[in-house]
Amino acid sequence: MKTSLTLIAIVFSGCLAQAAPAVGPAFSSNPYIVSLERLRAPELPARAARIVAEAEEEARAETTRQVVLAAYRVNRASLLPVVGAISRATPSVAPIAAATAASQQPEMARYAARSAAAAAPGEVTRIVEAVGREVPAEAPNVAISAGSVVPQGDRAAIEGFRKASPDWNVAIDEAQRDLPAADQTVSKVVVRAKWLIAHGQSRSDVAGPVGPMSDPVAKKGPPFQPITQPPTVIEPNGNEVPDDWIRDYSKP
Repeated sequence: MKTSLTLIAIVFSGCLAQAAPAVGPAFSSNPYIVSLERLRAPELPARAARIVAEAEEEARAETTRQVVLAAYRVNRASLLPVVGAISRATPSVAPIAAATAASQQPEMARYAARSAAAAAPGEVTRIVEAVGREVPAEAPNVAISAGSVVPQGDRAAIEGFRKASPDWNVAIDEAQRDLPAADQTVSKVVVRAKWLIAHGQSRSDVAGPVGPMSDPVAKKGPPFQPITQPPTVIEPNGNEVPDDWIRDYSKP
């Protein structure tokens, strides 16, 4: 009986350990978890924004990071609203809030950037750069998501994308040359740049302006062979027709 109780206790302890969220260095010393976990979910964004806004300027960046991490630990569903609320109240830390959220949920990187950009439209370039550096694989989607939610945000998003992903700069330059000025939205530029990279194209072998997803203009090349002499006319009976032969196709 004693052995059975011991086994039950071990199993129960294991279940609790699995159910408890993992606690790493980012959370174990976080001073904001206790204060935030006492709140209801709808209250979290406003409280998080107030904590950041009231922090000393030199400590505001680290406060933002810790508050976003604490909100994620307390209620994961509140992560994006917290990013938006912090960005709206203190636009200068919007890139930090979005990048911190993306570090915890990389698959949500584009949405974190979108929330921050919508709340702090003047920080689009820095938001795209920060989130793109945090989750490089999502940088193209981050740029599109952040740039498209802000009126006239295309140029700022492209600039942030360039800073986050310098390896794309040549393709972006070519994409912007290929597209008319009116079509140079962040989505079209990124799609065109993706096409150029995927097809190994460079400006030297693209014959002219092309659309975002169209094929390059056809060029002369093998098996094309230039004509070096006048063609010879062969009659059905196999005899060659002289070049000066006069033909009359009118009726008799």
